[in-house]
Amino acid sequence: SLRGRPAGRPPPLPRGGRPRRGRAVIVEARRASRQSLGGRGTSGAALGDRGRPLFGERFEDDVFATAVALGQERATPLNALQDQMAFLFVAAADFAIADESWDKLLGTDRVDEILDATAAHLETCDWSAEAIDLRPVLDALEIKARKGMPAIYAAVEGSHTGLPLFDSIQLLGRDRAIDRVRAARQRLE
Repeated sequence: SLRGRPAGRPPPLPRGGRPRRGRAVIVEARRASRQSLGGRGTSGAALGDRGRPLFGERFEDDVFATAVALGQERATPLNALQDQMAFLFVAAADFAIADESWDKLLGTDRVDEILDATAAHLETCDWSAEAIDLRPVLDALEIKARKGMPAIYAAVEGSHTGLPLFDSIQLLGRDRAIDRVRAARQRLE
């Protein structure tokens, strides 16, 4: 038997007597994230006080709070979350795509078509995460989302992975998102 348990016997249950799964795991992950952000009683103002020194003059309380909530959905630790949300607070002149992510973008088949279609979609869609959803755009190009999304992540967030893309594009704003996609497309030439 493994770890002193008789064969065929299930592992012991956690406190409370029920196995952790589904919603319980999510609740536990959110609790851990809250603790890393300052605990259950941390107010929005206190979170803003933590974010302002990290991101400087471009810091926006509501964008920061939403980005923290998005990261908590993925149980992202604060230090990783800080890196993942930095693209939201960077001036256009200072925005850069990480080298590894640029290489991933370059390695994407038909990336020029993906970026052109993305910019066109963002120009005309309603401005909600649901309407921004780029999967139908990729479907129309007959490109699988798992193949095309990392290039769009790189163009918008500066990294081929990060916070949920459609929410991030919404937070970034239409003009800034389109400018970044177009800049990446132009850099291809």
